[in-house]
Amino acid sequence: MPSSRILRSAAHFPDPEFPLRVIRVPSHGNTDLHSHEFHELVVILGGQGRHVTDTGSYPIGAGDVFLVRGDAAHGYADTRSMELVNILFHPRKLGLSLGELAQLPGYHVLFRIGPRLGPEHGFRGRLRLDAMHLAQVASLARMIEEELTRSQPGCRAMAVAYLTQLLCLLCRFYPEAAAPEHAPWLRIGELLSHVERNHHRPIALAELVEISAMSESSLLRLFRRAVGMSPIDYVIRV
Repeated sequence: MPSSRILRSAAHFPDPEFPLRVIRVPSHGNTDLHSHEFHELVVILGGQGRHVTDTGSYPIGAGDVFLVRGDAAHGYADTRSMELVNILFHPRKLGLSLGELAQLPGYHVLFRIGPRLGPEHGFRGRLRLDAMHLAQVASLARMIEEELTRSQPGCRAMAVAYLTQLLCLLCRFYPEAAAPEHAPWLRIGELLSHVERNHHRPIALAELVEISAMSESSLLRLFRRAVGMSPIDYVIRV
């Protein structure tokens, strides 16, 4: 089902040249499919519902965190007392330095693999945090919000620094907090990180097969589904 509307940056950021905003929703209702001109990081603080994409839907609840890329359509259904925090941002316009995060498998699952896949591939694009990790993420979201609200000198730099810290934490949390069905995709994330760390030397397919602990045929099939190209084509591109 195609998206019926697009949320524009001009309508959601006081200064479109600094696209970063935190929105708290104490009781989120159902919404139709829509997309954005920016990314949306969603942190579910309480309640429950279903996250709907153009390829399917899946249940969400307290502790779930997921990234909605700007070109992806999504919405909510069957919400019940669902409290959440939305962090709206455009990484390129903010000048976010995320290059080092590419060495973390969780980065690839959150930012690259997850947005490509949907429920029909057995991927529910959420990270479920325990109470301690959720508190850390919620605290950083509040710190971003406070910096933007106070508008003191240096507030934008601090807000971007807190956002970078939050994204880094999520990437670190992913291996231990990901849903069990994400295990194959996390392995692909590990391979992408391995390539990022070792791009200065030749990397053979046999090396990637050994690291993945998969058969060659399974690796080729899952890698192409997750990344859109073969492992060797990816190595050459990097």
